[in-house]
Amino acid sequence: MTASTSSRILAEALRAGEERDYRRAVDLLTGLLAQGEAPREALLYLGRSHHALGEGEKAVSAFRAFLRSGGDQAAGFFFLGRAYLAAGRAAEASRSLKASLEADPDSSQAWALLGAAQLRLRRSKLALECLEKATTLAPEDARVFRGYLNALFVRACRLLDRGEADMARQMLSFAIENGLDGPGPRLWRAKAYRELGRANEALADCEAAIADSPQDGGLRWLRAGLLLSSGRQEEALAEFQELRESYPDLPGIPQDAASFGQLRCSVAFRDERWKDALSEALILLRQDPKNPSFRAIAAESLRALGQAEKAADHWRRAIEADPRSSVFHLGLALALFEATDYQGAADEAERARHLGADPLEVEYYSVLTASRLKADPAKLIPRLQSQIRARGAEPRLMFALGEALYASGRPDLASGWFAKVLHLVPDHELSLLYAISIAESLLVESGQEGEDSLIQAYEAYLDRYPDNQRLRREFSRFVMRTGHWDLAASVLEEGLAWEEEQDEKSRRFLALALRNAGRYREAAIAYRDLLREDPRNQELLIALAWCLEKDGKGEYALALIEKAPPEATAGAAPWMILGLLYEKKGRKEKAVDAFRTAIEREPDNARAWKDLGLLYSRMGLAEFSASCLEKAASLESAQAAQASKAGRPGRPVGAKAPSRDAMADIGREEDIPSPRKPPAALRKGSPAQGPKVRGRKD
Repeated sequence: MTASTSSRILAEALRAGEERDYRRAVDLLTGLLAQGEAPREALLYLGRSHHALGEGEKAVSAFRAFLRSGGDQAAGFFFLGRAYLAAGRAAEASRSLKASLEADPDSSQAWALLGAAQLRLRRSKLALECLEKATTLAPEDARVFRGYLNALFVRACRLLDRGEADMARQMLSFAIENGLDGPGPRLWRAKAYRELGRANEALADCEAAIADSPQDGGLRWLRAGLLLSSGRQEEALAEFQELRESYPDLPGIPQDAASFGQLRCSVAFRDERWKDALSEALILLRQDPKNPSFRAIAAESLRALGQAEKAADHWRRAIEADPRSSVFHLGLALALFEATDYQGAADEAERARHLGADPLEVEYYSVLTASRLKADPAKLIPRLQSQIRARGAEPRLMFALGEALYASGRPDLASGWFAKVLHLVPDHELSLLYAISIAESLLVESGQEGEDSLIQAYEAYLDRYPDNQRLRREFSRFVMRTGHWDLAASVLEEGLAWEEEQDEKSRRFLALALRNAGRYREAAIAYRDLLREDPRNQELLIALAWCLEKDGKGEYALALIEKAPPEATAGAAPWMILGLLYEKKGRKEKAVDAFRTAIEREPDNARAWKDLGLLYSRMGLAEFSASCLEKAASLESAQAAQASKAGRPGRPVGAKAPSRDAMADIGREEDIPSPRKPPAALRKGSPAQGPKVRGRKD
């Protein structure tokens, strides 16, 4: 391809992108890159096109390849960070955007995106600093300023939660006055005013929020309390009476703002509005730090929000205030259980028993902790079944029963219980992992059906937990062993997008999978990327030539081998392939020279002698052909005899020769593990082969 043709195709791809025909842009850029005539910027445009199509993994791979090729660091890391952020991977986005800013510290767009990434990471102070910098660099950019206001709002909420009400009020006022008005900012400024004792201003903000969101019950509760604080008893009573229509079992109207705050906290907790309940409880605790009831609400709200260790701290402080409460000890037991302190949870359950807790409740915690402390499955199973009969479909109990059945050698029975857990909690990680182990254990007996079940189990897990790289590699090798090449390519592509540093072995597996899936252009790009780092690698050279030939670009395959460094064309293989390519192009004399060079490099290569003999036959040179074919047969016979003598299987004399498509048999990856029969212990459901051995890191 001439430079002018390359430029024309690149310009056409850019026009397609401008017209938002991103699929056409991808097709043009992929073809250009596969042929090796494209400037490195084509990789950047390819990544941007994939990003526009929502193909995040392919976008990340293209941006990574652009950076490896020596492309502009500021642009490459910026677009890589943007792709990561769009995929919800804020930590990786943050690192990429920082790298972009090292190369170009005055990029307002990079500072703005870094601020967005910090917000996703719940680092509101850093987010605000980044967006302030972006605003300074681009004061006229409305989108950047809007991002700054959003960061200001989030930071103000955090400060208010920490008790810094006046600073939160100032930030919220700036945001509202500069266009970030709405129910959210008004609600939080109302809370700030309430903390500062400025009830009338709080009420004004609350009513403004209600006007925009009249169905929000939380705002109505806030308004009733503020009316009470403002001394407007009749209006507060009317508001409360309306609220009682939704909550008919409420007591009479509280007589002061403090009592109303307690009621508001209690209602939020009952409605399982955990964030609201926690916020109200923390406000009440600042006024009365030793109140065990408020402390218990804060503890259980934190546990429900997934913060088990903080919940345990609050339960301990509740117990300090009321050490005889068995309910508090059971609450601490559950928080410790979820924080994986199983022995501590068991100890708290026993303390609750001694304090007179309900025996059924104590047994619940006792059997759960016993299941995690690896008690005898035979003894656990009837206890768990009894609890399930008493309590119904409770996920923790059902998972424990499934695990006990698996450990006792009954994976088929365990499977149903894990399925029930996943019906209620679709992202229950251990149940998803056990589903994989069970499918593996039944694979030998189930044949193709079992293979499909195992693939579905892997896919279900990786859909929820795509960052488990060890499991993804395990899955990719399984589907490669079983010949699911298109699926293997997808799995590997997604996995590479999750790797901070894309290792060569994974990239080679991806190239192989793309090649064997018939996606030759994409495979060619992958092989070119690998060859760029290791231009003397003969295996990669041959694989790339094969992909180009299969894609109908034989002339590029020829040029590739002709221009290869001497180290990459050592031995017979490249010359044999060159001979086949020359013959396909009708250049038979060149083909003869190539096969002769192959024989010079490896005089005992039977295949080279045979290919030369067959070529002579097609050229009508019978004598030369017979001589070469006789030499090939002699070498094959000697090699078979030598292999037999050494105890290795050889191809019997007279057996069918290898395919003439030499490139299909050269350069294959040899390190894909061969199919293996699952060990007996795994088929019996041994826990040692179960999910606990499947970590996220090597």
